[in-house]
Amino acid sequence: MHDISQEKSRSLTSEQKKQVEKALKNMRVFVCHRETVQRYRVYSLTEDVAENLWFPDRDGKNLRLIKYFKDHYDYDVQYKNLPCLQISRRKPCYLPMELCVICEGQKFLGKLSDDQTAKILKMGCQKPRERKATIDSVMEGQEGPTSGGQGKEFKLQISREMTQLTGRILQPPKLKLGNGGHVRNLTPFRHDRQWNLLDSHVFEGTRVDRWAIISFGGTPDQKSSIQKFINQLSQRCEQLGIFLHRNTVVSPLFEPMHVLGNAKILESKLKKIHKSAFNNLQLLICVMERKHKGYADLKRIAETSIGIVSQCCLYPNLGKLSSQFLANLALKINAKVGGCTVALYNSLPSQIPRLFRQEEPVIFMGADVTHPHPLDDLVHPLLL
Repeated sequence: MHDISQEKSRSLTSEQKKQVEKALKNMRVFVCHRETVQRYRVYSLTEDVAENLWFPDRDGKNLRLIKYFKDHYDYDVQYKNLPCLQISRRKPCYLPMELCVICEGQKFLGKLSDDQTAKILKMGCQKPRERKATIDSVMEGQEGPTSGGQGKEFKLQISREMTQLTGRILQPPKLKLGNGGHVRNLTPFRHDRQWNLLDSHVFEGTRVDRWAIISFGGTPDQKSSIQKFINQLSQRCEQLGIFLHRNTVVSPLFEPMHVLGNAKILESKLKKIHKSAFNNLQLLICVMERKHKGYADLKRIAETSIGIVSQCCLYPNLGKLSSQFLANLALKINAKVGGCTVALYNSLPSQIPRLFRQEEPVIFMGADVTHPHPLDDLVHPLLL
């Protein structure tokens, strides 16, 4: 989130303008410079900033927007370097953003932020016993389906008791982990079958000697934490039985955030790093100021066009550098460069039919279709 009201003397960048327009498009606003409260729908932002905007009056005479608001409403437009709201689909009809307030009670059709998504999921994440109690109270309440006489009129009988089914609890599988070069077995006996790598190594740890870091955006303080991140990540990898060299093959490369929005420039930057490592880079860690739609281009260029294994992370997580975050990052890296975190202690039971010969490598893949949100740039479903 960025407060553009703090930038009276600066214009929006093209990326900022896209974000603002995407957030405001189709929103309903009301104006606060008139005695009557009038409501409008936002269709877009103007191409020019308020200072450069002109529009024709009813007689066809061109009027300057800033002078018009001064003459008619005795108001000096404060944010002259910001675009205005276009509130008509067909003709020029402009409103300075500072004179508009978003109407309450509007449905938001865009994608929620990570924090908002987490809060929504938490609201719907009830324990089974609590969820059952809520359903039972509805069924037994005065407004429940069994309380009125409509069921009798249609000769329907609705039970107040839930249907009982017979189930079974599977025994937890025995797992194989590493332990300083030796195999260690582990059975997750917790009620929720969770387990961790505390005092253990991954089953097969890899060795990464040639790797590099590229940074996109970030404040000076965030950029200064890169060396600390390198040291602590290599230490955490070592604790998990993964070797990550303590030094990158080239110095970390710091680029502005807008590079992610230009695929050609991004490709040249990644190729430059790969060439500096004599075209023999095992891993490229990409640290970003925030999530960006250029992530898709970054992955495509690095792993498809150039052939570099990449791992992305965000600067806000580097500020904490928690042991859990570093461990999760290390496990992802280990899997991507050919390692194995955990394995089944016993092979698959013989009664399960084998579709492949035992010596053949096999990978099981799942697929899902994600549909874009109404305000997303994507227009087609994605197959993942």
